[in-house]
Amino acid sequence: MAQIEVYHADAEAIRFEQREAVLSGSEAHHLLRVRRGKPGDVIRVVDGAGNAYEGRLRSVEGEQARIELTSHESNWNEPPAPLHLGCGLLKGDAMFQALDHAVQGGATAVTPLSSRYSIAKWNEKKHARGRRVLHAGMKQCGRGLCPTLHPAKPYHEWCIEQAEAGIRVLFDQDGDDLPDLSDAGTVSVAIGPEGGFSTQEVDRFVEQGFRLVRLGPRRLRAETSVIAALAVMRDVSGR
Repeated sequence: MAQIEVYHADAEAIRFEQREAVLSGSEAHHLLRVRRGKPGDVIRVVDGAGNAYEGRLRSVEGEQARIELTSHESNWNEPPAPLHLGCGLLKGDAMFQALDHAVQGGATAVTPLSSRYSIAKWNEKKHARGRRVLHAGMKQCGRGLCPTLHPAKPYHEWCIEQAEAGIRVLFDQDGDDLPDLSDAGTVSVAIGPEGGFSTQEVDRFVEQGFRLVRLGPRRLRAETSVIAALAVMRDVSGR
């Protein structure tokens, strides 16, 4: 069975009570010009807030595609508890690869973190690109929720803000094996930049209740660590 194509529409363009959604702009262009959609084609529409709607292409009006909605599912393909990733700033495209991995791995929020060994800088242009990466990743991997990309901040500020998380984990080469997280509730995960966090920074995390956990015997690239860490977290927590 062919996979159903996923498209995004803003919440105001989706009226499930009237069983209708309207695609416009790049989403309509992709459906009509790239995929050559025809009336009757089955597609899925997501709003980026966790809701997914299945329907059929009903009509084309100019550069808009009108979708007749047939079903709705909330929290579509989403875990029952949120996971907030704090990711050290990475150089070049590695940061955007990390963001793509974050959305595939099930993160619900991401905050870029500056620290001692962070060489890269974050700005509005990179933030806008990061949001586009998360948006595209949401559709590609089949999620209803687009993770929130928070403004970059110093690692210690983010660390303190995670005090209410049920489990706080810092992935570190010298950490222990991952504990049982089946009753963890909300989860906060920290991954350092290319050079990792300094000894003093690691101590700061520990003071704030973060557990040091290792991914295995091999040292991974920072961007690769993201998908590996989130996959492990989801597996051991049953999410």
